[in-house]
Amino acid sequence: MTEPPQTPRSEIKQGFYNNNRIYVYSEKRGISDFAIILNSECEYLCEIGGVGGTANCPNNIFENLKNLELIWIDPR
Repeated sequence: MTEPPQTPRSEIKQGFYNNNRIYVYSEKRGISDFAIILNSECEYLCEIGGVGGTANCPNNIFENLKNLELIWIDPR
């Protein structure tokens, strides 16, 4: 981690979507927020946000996340 910390800091949350464990990695990219959704095997599922407004996640994914909790935040 040689780059300075971002504001807000990058973080990882875990939760459940359709009874499957997922991870949400969030970071700030330029002037916009960006998130990557991974499954329990850390395989890419989808992403949302960023400068270009990428959005290839199901429309209801964030409404149907259950028990979302912070498990890591950039410590710098």
